[in-house]
Amino acid sequence: MRGRFIYGALGVVLTIVTLVTGSYGIHPDNRQSYELALNLQTQVDELAFPKFRLQDYPVRCFDGTYDYVFSSQDGEVHMEKQDPVLGIIAGTAYEVDGIYQVIIPTIDKFHALMSVMDTVSGIQKETFTFGEQEFGKEEQATVIWHEATHAWQFTNYEKQILNRMKKGKADEASTDLSREIDENAKVVTLYQQEMDCLLQAVNAKSIDAKISCVLKYKKIEEQRRSLLSEEILTMEEYYESVEGIAYYVESKVYEMLNGRAAYEENYLMPIGQYSNGTHKYYSMGMAKCLLLDELSKNWKSSYDYSISLTQLLYETYGVDSFTN
Repeated sequence: MRGRFIYGALGVVLTIVTLVTGSYGIHPDNRQSYELALNLQTQVDELAFPKFRLQDYPVRCFDGTYDYVFSSQDGEVHMEKQDPVLGIIAGTAYEVDGIYQVIIPTIDKFHALMSVMDTVSGIQKETFTFGEQEFGKEEQATVIWHEATHAWQFTNYEKQILNRMKKGKADEASTDLSREIDENAKVVTLYQQEMDCLLQAVNAKSIDAKISCVLKYKKIEEQRRSLLSEEILTMEEYYESVEGIAYYVESKVYEMLNGRAAYEENYLMPIGQYSNGTHKYYSMGMAKCLLLDELSKNWKSSYDYSISLTQLLYETYGVDSFTN
């Protein structure tokens, strides 16, 4: 079995949550959340990712003791109680018996995780779009679609994605990203400028204005790239494409459930906000997906993760692409 841990950097806090939180069992809200996510399939189809169906990927909700596995067959929702695959609080796509499955905590365990994060130093709440008090069935549905995107990505493009992870030395990325980027004031300043450009581009009303912002972004991005190692650049491109696309799907599902105003507040406005760690790549990748949508509704049908979203953006907007 092979998987990627979206919240793997939480370290010891995962064990703490598993050991000290609450009673065990699955609340009906979790089933309702899965059904809510399933019912969005037709709307998600409009995002135009080829052959992306939630029902292809079982969803395992871990309650601290067991996995409750939800699946959909012939229009009926089924739930089966099983021994846990991972046994920790995590959000991920993980291969089980040859099929990628979604693994998420139950809604109440997510609350517990957020509570523990308040008391453990070194854990970044920016990793999560949602706060403890506002996480419910609708937010769980967006998490399901985020992780299902990863299941779909690895089912269809595993070779390309793993190749990029290998080139970027993924097992060393967390420490290196922090040292080369978050602790480098010049790089942080350039990144903030890039994020400002992306926010301006997303908010621009005309294509010409968007192109102008992309050109400005490219100039700043080239300066920042010259300061970083190839391994770090490759890892950044991995996060932007794999996580950025999943975050784009998550954001669109959130908009479907909560409306435009809430979507803008929780997803669009933060595009211009720098944060340590990897979460900034989620926002930047999402922004690039939105910009690609403006000029090429069909870009998802041919994108195979062999190039970065940035390179695809430059090509789509008529800007000379950089060489990886």
